[in-house]
Amino acid sequence: MKKIVSINPATGEVNEEFELYSEDRVNEVIKKAKAAFLEWKNLDISDRADYLMNAAKVLQRKKKELGETITIEMGKTIKESITEIEKCSFRAAGKNINSGSMNS
Repeated sequence: MKKIVSINPATGEVNEEFELYSEDRVNEVIKKAKAAFLEWKNLDISDRADYLMNAAKVLQRKKKELGETITIEMGKTIKESITEIEKCSFRAAGKNINSGSMNS
């Protein structure tokens, strides 16, 4: 079976190898994603906001770990990687990155 290899751009070392999904597996994942979208679409906006706020909290709590992964996989500095996680967390919380205020 074919594989995708993740290589650390700074060292050239192999991070991990991933087997490619079969066409049937890809179609199964797409079907599940479509079903999940329909559920999400029908959620009340306040419920969606709660999910996003929780996601923002998880990103903040795990920013060091996630930042290290980004650094290893993409070659960014750790500072750049953690900043990337913080920006994602900020947006998930519904904040405007430039002003620090909530979107209206």
